[in-house]
Amino acid sequence: MKKITKTLILMMLLLVFKLAATDISDYRLSAEDFANLLSEDKEIILIDIRTPNEYNQGHIKNALLINYYDKNFITTLSELDKEKHYLIYCRSGNRSRNALQIMYEMGFNNFADLEGGIRAWIQADNKLEN
Repeated sequence: MKKITKTLILMMLLLVFKLAATDISDYRLSAEDFANLLSEDKEIILIDIRTPNEYNQGHIKNALLINYYDKNFITTLSELDKEKHYLIYCRSGNRSRNALQIMYEMGFNNFADLEGGIRAWIQADNKLEN
């Protein structure tokens, strides 16, 4: 019995380390690649995970607001169709990087974020809506 328990614990630890070692940078896109995907694929769902105040100051056209700091953020993400294609962004890329990890762990299949956030979007001379 002790051997089975040790084996199960070892397997669980290996799984945790595998998830922790996932290279989320593979899911991060430059502003140029992000813009190209948005223009090419009309099925993409664009998600702005900034606060409502940040969103109202300017956002990428057609972005759906899902506030990262909202207490229901994870619940809201879990209600999304995991088979659809999502692009997410925040102000500088920190929140969206964390959201990528969450989405990965939830089993989403097609997702990426804007590396550098909306700051990178603006720096690349892309437009915003109010």
